[in-house]
Amino acid sequence: MAPRTEAFKRLQQRLRRSLKYGDLRIDCLTAPLSQMVVEYFDHHSPYDYLDTDFAASSVGGFVDPCTLIAAMIYLERLRVRKPKDFLSRNPNELYLASLIIANKFLFDGNTYDYLWLDDWVEESKITKSMINQLELRMLYDLEWDLMISGDEYEHALQSIERYVATRSLKQSGILSYGDAHALMSDAKPLFKHMSRFLTMCASLASAYLLVWTLSVGTYLTAQKAVTEMSTMNDFVLVNDTFPCSLNSENALCDSGREEVDSELPEAMVSQRSMNLLNLDVIEHIPRNRTLPVYDGSCVAHRSVFSKNVRMRLIC
Repeated sequence: MAPRTEAFKRLQQRLRRSLKYGDLRIDCLTAPLSQMVVEYFDHHSPYDYLDTDFAASSVGGFVDPCTLIAAMIYLERLRVRKPKDFLSRNPNELYLASLIIANKFLFDGNTYDYLWLDDWVEESKITKSMINQLELRMLYDLEWDLMISGDEYEHALQSIERYVATRSLKQSGILSYGDAHALMSDAKPLFKHMSRFLTMCASLASAYLLVWTLSVGTYLTAQKAVTEMSTMNDFVLVNDTFPCSLNSENALCDSGREEVDSELPEAMVSQRSMNLLNLDVIEHIPRNRTLPVYDGSCVAHRSVFSKNVRMRLIC
């Protein structure tokens, strides 16, 4: 009996859905598959005499789609490796030989799906010796390379599914979900590469945004610090002969009841800024001014007008 593993059952369900089997037995070929074989030889072979009935006969209804897929892989392998031999051979003989080899490769003897030599003779109306010659010549042309990888089988199956879906769309004008899935199989690698490219672009954009945010944050912090420093500049009262000792908050004059009658130089304020250093005359104290003396102390008062800081004595 043919293998009945879970993977084989899933494959049969896929073939039944994508190759339009429906409720039909899956051990025969449908009309789209038979037409595909005919169009294959019409396109690649100069001899256009592969009969559709011969392709559809499928040896008494015992050739399943798995055997057909393997046979098509062998035919394509022969066409690529030895194009002259492929073009010079009879399409009926090539097709029959590829089916025989595919059936023997997939199924062991004494199984339900295995076809004996008498079955091939009865269906093809060719003698046993001729069938043996066709099979042997096909093996030599393939160089006995009959192994089929899983990726190669999957690629061939997807090609057949796309053909069936396209044919169904042309005939009925209706695209089912299975047909759309089959037609999109070619675009899956493209979508995968696009997904990787978009992921890489998103990563680069995120890294650029992070660097830009850190740079802007650092710049704004530095600007804020510079602004605070510029608004808190020190202003020094330039007066070497003024008879008061000034500290940061007040100026205490010498106590005592006496009049101060001295010439005071003009008080100048040195203003420091970030871009230039100037000596600007902010406020003048007239010369020969007599300051009244009280029991208390003279207080240096700081008035802030706009951006200029003025120092004046309030007694």
